[in-house]
Amino acid sequence: MKPKLVVATSFGVHPPKGGGQSRVAGLYGALARLGVEIEIVSLVGRTDRDGWIDPAPGVRELRVPRTPEHESADWRLNQLVGVPIGDVGLALNHARTPAYAEAVAACAADAQAVVACHPYALPVLEPLGLPVIYEAQDVEADLKGAMYAETPDGPELAQQVREVEAACCAVAHHVLVCAARDGARLGELYGVAPERVLEVPNGADPATIPFTSLARRRARVRELGLQDRMTALFVGSWHEPNLVAIRDLLQIAEELDEAGVRVLVCGSAGLAFADYGIPGNIDLCGVVDDAFLGSLLGLADVALNPMRSGSGSNLKMLDYALGGVPLVSSTFGARGFDVEPGTHYLPAEPEELPTVLAALHDEPFAITETRVATARDHVETRFSWERIAAGWHASPALQSLFGPVEVPS
Repeated sequence: MKPKLVVATSFGVHPPKGGGQSRVAGLYGALARLGVEIEIVSLVGRTDRDGWIDPAPGVRELRVPRTPEHESADWRLNQLVGVPIGDVGLALNHARTPAYAEAVAACAADAQAVVACHPYALPVLEPLGLPVIYEAQDVEADLKGAMYAETPDGPELAQQVREVEAACCAVAHHVLVCAARDGARLGELYGVAPERVLEVPNGADPATIPFTSLARRRARVRELGLQDRMTALFVGSWHEPNLVAIRDLLQIAEELDEAGVRVLVCGSAGLAFADYGIPGNIDLCGVVDDAFLGSLLGLADVALNPMRSGSGSNLKMLDYALGGVPLVSSTFGARGFDVEPGTHYLPAEPEELPTVLAALHDEPFAITETRVATARDHVETRFSWERIAAGWHASPALQSLFGPVEVPS
């Protein structure tokens, strides 16, 4: 009989649209291919599709809609802090959707362990008496503390986040982090011993992202008559660090325009700026489908990752690199992937983007081509989900829960 993990989330996973969804789909999909049965129980919106879906071999997802009472309680929290709060609402309001706890318990009846994807499902998971794995995609106390700081009720809510994260760290059999710095921060905040922390970095599936050579990319630009302006791509979900990055881009929009740069912002992060006066060279595309994003990855002159806040690591860097888009990133944005400035990407803080993009425009073809190929090779070699899942699967932490797993031939 296969060992089984039940993963509890505050969001629907499939089809993945944001970074957190992509991590869950990629990591646990790869773990399933190693012989582990995966069931995801996700809390979704009241009007979202419910019930079971089977997105991949060995992976099932049970989507449980919030009740109207639960959504109303979450909405009241939203009004207090001005940002979506469905994840924290799982911890605070889960009793208003009793079907969620019931679904988790039913799925976990034959499981070896349960996974708290973010800490917010802990009140549902802890009563089950099973080992809890805490998948810390971020340091939630820091992230939410920054997001809620500007509202009168924010500090109290941030303290509740810190308490549930502390409790999750305290009971966890082991803690997964995307980057070593997050493990160190959890140790600083909650005294998590280093031997209970396992770095399981963000990854990608190279087979799903076609590589477009620099020569073909520039030929497409000429065919479409876009060579007069540089097309820069930024992808991000509605997540405060992404919103900070977009605000930074808006502040330098005039300088970017003078440098001949047009920025396409894809993902739900752009929806947060629907009521802003947006400069003509910044296009907010909103949530786009995979085909549209794939076309942009094969066309953009440059991909931007000007992050200066947040935790974990930025999955967009991997997708950019696999697609062959020349990378420009802040040093902070490149964390967690062992990439080197100049070798894999051009470094630029937000205020430096106009100058660095102008330099990239004038850079000799062979230099850019070499850097693009090096970045793709680095991701394929080091950060495929298959490799990352295999590392976690072979770890003493996971092996101690359900013993060796027979790997399918």
